[in-house]
Amino acid sequence: MVEAGKVAVIVLGLAAALGYYLTRNTKLKIPVRAEPDKEYDYIIVGGGSAGCVLANRLSEDKASTVLLLEAGDEGTAKELEVPSKGAGEVHGPRDWKYKTVRQENACGNWPNNECLLPSGKTLGGSSAINTLLYVRGNKADYDEWDKMGATGWNYDNVLPYFIKAENTEDKKLKKSPYHGTEGLLKTSLVKNTPLGDYLVEAAAELNLTSGDYNGEEQIGVHYSQTTIGDGMRASTSRMYLFPVMHRKNLHVVVHAEANKVLFKGHLAVGVEYATPLDTHVTVLARKEVIISAGAIGSARLLLLSGVGPKDHLQELGISVVADLPVGQNLHDHPTTWGPEIYIDKPISNLEETRFEFLEELKYDWFRTGIHSKGMLIDNMIWIKTRLQRKPQPDVQIQILPFFATSDVGQDGIVRQFNWDEKVRKDYYAYKKGQHGFTAMVFPTRAASTGHLKLKSKYPDEDPLIHTNYLANRNDVKRMIEGIRFIEKLLATKAMKKLRPRFRESVRKMPGCEQLEAGFSDEYWKCYLKQNVQTMYHLAGTCKMGGVGDPTAVVDPQLRVKGLHHLRVVDASIMPFVVSGNTNAPTIMIAERGADLIKGFSSVEPVDLTKKKRTY
Repeated sequence: MVEAGKVAVIVLGLAAALGYYLTRNTKLKIPVRAEPDKEYDYIIVGGGSAGCVLANRLSEDKASTVLLLEAGDEGTAKELEVPSKGAGEVHGPRDWKYKTVRQENACGNWPNNECLLPSGKTLGGSSAINTLLYVRGNKADYDEWDKMGATGWNYDNVLPYFIKAENTEDKKLKKSPYHGTEGLLKTSLVKNTPLGDYLVEAAAELNLTSGDYNGEEQIGVHYSQTTIGDGMRASTSRMYLFPVMHRKNLHVVVHAEANKVLFKGHLAVGVEYATPLDTHVTVLARKEVIISAGAIGSARLLLLSGVGPKDHLQELGISVVADLPVGQNLHDHPTTWGPEIYIDKPISNLEETRFEFLEELKYDWFRTGIHSKGMLIDNMIWIKTRLQRKPQPDVQIQILPFFATSDVGQDGIVRQFNWDEKVRKDYYAYKKGQHGFTAMVFPTRAASTGHLKLKSKYPDEDPLIHTNYLANRNDVKRMIEGIRFIEKLLATKAMKKLRPRFRESVRKMPGCEQLEAGFSDEYWKCYLKQNVQTMYHLAGTCKMGGVGDPTAVVDPQLRVKGLHHLRVVDASIMPFVVSGNTNAPTIMIAERGADLIKGFSSVEPVDLTKKKRTY
């Protein structure tokens, strides 16, 4: 009887576990529409980090009808839910696969020095395929926006929208006046491996603090805050859009690639988009057309629609609707995918671990294990170099607890990169079982800025994108200072316990073999030219500024200057890219943009003394 009882318990337990597994892994179904109605109050172009937020907020008003157009798919695939897997979509079917023109000072390891520029092409956009970091930027960024003519976008005004959006799971951050607990965007503080503890201990030796980089002080070595909630990726599609898809006044059409905004004179009246069958559909807007297609997509659509530099448009045979500097002021964070550091202590994430059956089981059944944490960034570091005269940091470093360059799929293909085969084999060869980590270095505000133009007037051709990485020598100097800081970290008592050494101690970067590795500035300059690429933080191509600012495309209300019923709401409106990752600021822009469109404020000023500070 006892044995029979044990068997019964085991059977019931397995049945319960199986039922739990099946309910957790049922494919999400959302009600997208095959065809839209002929007319809506609002048409939102782009269902990404900003577009999904806008769709939710604008459809809160039951009297307003809202159409969301997305060029990609529904974004319901399981891999877009799992924190460790979404980034594997980069350069896949859910990526626009943009790339730069030839870069003289960067991307030397890529064919023809053309850098790849990932951008999400699915509901949720880049929030569905990014590295999940929740970073707001520096307080001074927003105060400077305001001073430059983006009136009302100072830190005191944008902080309430960050808080409105956020629902933090971290017990300490819940008590902080800088964080929200009732928003739609779930966030959490993730400790992937013990490596983070060693780095925090090392930072203390260098008199750097550890705390909340989204709070009082950004400078320091911090544990990462992420857009992960309940062990799942908190993309804007999953947090903002999918829960409200039942609203009768909200329609979503996917696989709808916008070709142009339609105008009557200077009045935006609708959008024309193409379907996968190459048919063209026209939808009209009674109130506004809102472009939220990202720093590349929004600028591209405006140019195709006749909004941009007059000479450029006329050269391509596009009728000019408004002569504005669209596509100029392109900002990004040029970054190293390295240096990579070998360690002897087995405390990092090994690439082969992600394919272990037990880890898959942990996630599928319990939302735990490495897949629930993303295997991504352990620590975020901001430092102030000798070049910086302002009080805020000028270099950011992200610590990945594995070799980023060995991000290899089960098919053996390196997903993140498009290196020449020689570089992959000679320098980035991965030794199974070798522990280590990656330090990604970039200037918080690169002095080098770029631009984009249309290649032709035809929508199916990608734009010509020139990021102009490292054209300004101060960007190079700051990045070398960042590498020197890593050297200081590795020399601390805490880090010496791991016996760290640069990959350069084994092999040099191809193209730099003739230079002294790991010591001279000349070597690191060469390293940067070969290695530097995008940090996925493109911004600024539809710059926000004052009415009299000739470099601005939109005003502080996000209205396209000189036109009516047309706004841009996404990272493209940033006067300059913030001192950090751009997903959280883009969500904030959309939250505030929704209020500007509706004509009232849904937030109140934040009293930073109201809650107990914990950091």
